[in-house]
Amino acid sequence: MRQASNKIILLCQIMSVSLLNWFDQALQKKPSVHRFIHKNHALTYLAWGNPNKPPMIFLHGGLANAAWFAHIAPSFTDQYYVCALNFSGHGLSDWRDQYQLLDFIDELDSFTSQLNSQPISLVAHSLGARVAFWYCRTRFNRVNYLCLLDPPDITQSRVQLRQDLKKHRIQTFFRDAQALIQRFKLIPKQPHYHAPIIRFVAEQSITLTHEGYRWQADINLFAKFTSVDLPPGPETFTFPICDLIYGQHSEICTAEAVNTISCHYPQIQTILLPHAHHALMLDQPTALVELLQSRVDMHH
Repeated sequence: MRQASNKIILLCQIMSVSLLNWFDQALQKKPSVHRFIHKNHALTYLAWGNPNKPPMIFLHGGLANAAWFAHIAPSFTDQYYVCALNFSGHGLSDWRDQYQLLDFIDELDSFTSQLNSQPISLVAHSLGARVAFWYCRTRFNRVNYLCLLDPPDITQSRVQLRQDLKKHRIQTFFRDAQALIQRFKLIPKQPHYHAPIIRFVAEQSITLTHEGYRWQADINLFAKFTSVDLPPGPETFTFPICDLIYGQHSEICTAEAVNTISCHYPQIQTILLPHAHHALMLDQPTALVELLQSRVDMHH
């Protein structure tokens, strides 16, 4: 029994070293940083690869940013021009006085106009999945493939926020970057599977101002969020080929959410990612890459 236990520990150590090497190699492929203006707001995005190739766009969740995909994106540059957008209130994009889901949909629409006219592959996480879903309902001719990563119930035309997210928070600043990085946590709370990945994402989530270090994201994003019904899409439209990948232990993409989405759109392929919570790309990055590669290649 003890020998078996030691073998398991050794196997975990080997897997951990292998993942760390893969992670380090992925980060060596640095993205270019781009900025554009949408309705008087500056928005930013990261890009990898050849801009003449078909676009593949990654969309982050609420209070996250484009760097959450920095270790994922380089795996797709052989076939795609890979981009990760920062919505307003996230990353180094401008903040707003108020936010609506329609704002993010319009930002995505403006962003795609910056790219070449080839069909888009869209991979979107959490809040980004909601944006991508509704974008596809009205701009269905633009997207060839859609992948929803651990979405909430995206079929609702009005965003329902938890009370704790709507609480107003006072902006604080830190003299020491490390002190702020150490306060990084995932929402909702979940295990941190890979410390180097978590640390990298935390480092990419802060910015230095004249008052000190703060989070890049607008900490009052959801306190300033106005939930209004989205306008209905056309009565007839061709929904893109779509996959829904959800974490085995997710608190966001629950069995009820998966069933509701599947009932509304039975053509969606639902895929469970084992040993993952809500933050799929941080929990099981190599498994997610392999899964995405197989699905995107199938529909390319």
